[in-house]
Amino acid sequence: MIRFIKKFRSLPKVLFVFLLLFCATRVYSATCTAVSGIYSNTSTWSCGHVPQSGDNVIIPAGVTVEVDITTVLLSNTNFYVFGILNFDNAAKIKLDCNSSVWVEPPTGELTGGNGGSKIEYCGDPNAWTGGQTTNGPFTIGTSPLPIELLSFTGTPNSVGIELNWSTASETNNSFFTIERTTDGTNFTMIATVSGSGTTSAQHDYLTEDYSPVAGFNYYRLTQTDINGQSEQFPLIAVEYSPGQNCEMFVVPDQDGNYVVTIPGCTMSSAPAMDVIDVSGRVIATLKPAIGPNDSFVYTLHPVAGMNTGIYFIQVATSSQLIRQEFILR
Repeated sequence: MIRFIKKFRSLPKVLFVFLLLFCATRVYSATCTAVSGIYSNTSTWSCGHVPQSGDNVIIPAGVTVEVDITTVLLSNTNFYVFGILNFDNAAKIKLDCNSSVWVEPPTGELTGGNGGSKIEYCGDPNAWTGGQTTNGPFTIGTSPLPIELLSFTGTPNSVGIELNWSTASETNNSFFTIERTTDGTNFTMIATVSGSGTTSAQHDYLTEDYSPVAGFNYYRLTQTDINGQSEQFPLIAVEYSPGQNCEMFVVPDQDGNYVVTIPGCTMSSAPAMDVIDVSGRVIATLKPAIGPNDSFVYTLHPVAGMNTGIYFIQVATSSQLIRQEFILR
């Protein structure tokens, strides 16, 4: 768990921002999701290798993995068994004290083998012994991190700051909370968002802060599981400049192009504009020209692969995200 300095108030802003960005660096282990097969075969695992130290190992419901080897001692490795781990005679999985095994009902199962088939944990050679079938719920070790966080970002827009985060997996996840601070000490609740329980699929979340302060806003994401235990993630910093509401206008011209203007919008630099299709794919990125009255002007020439239909154009300024829908005819 990353520890943050408690007293930010006396730190210069530049140093404060540096510490936040430094603390936000976090390394995530690989997630190895199985298909039915042999444990020692790399083709069994989505991560492209046999599970190793630091991995989160997922056996989905309906999948059976045959444990055919004695592993090296694995550290910081978590097994989430929704399907079946079927041990050969004398096969063993060896885990250190920072690892765990979670056998989840209704389909999770440890089975097969004989008295020499083992899961060894934290020096205990008999944390689980083969020759029997053990159904979930069954746990070896301490609770792993309940979610694997892929990203947590914030973007200013015309109504406030949009906050987005994504998870690669979740275990017994009940809900998220978002809080805001300007001094690193006093936090204001922004939103509570329901989690996705237990899942090995990616999930994307968003919420909006409609009342950010001028200048830097610092946001904290906290996850709470169904047992009431929680985990906090590093702060992110988002700069907000209120008082300016930029608008975007899209007008087709006689040559089949589209002229996009953003009039009277003060920006420190000319921002690029993204053209996005309905699937979220960026089709083109355009640079602006300076038009009358300090406006920015973009000219979109429809490119190969742009079929008729709905598209979005998007410009991110230092204070907001401007987004406009248009129809290519």
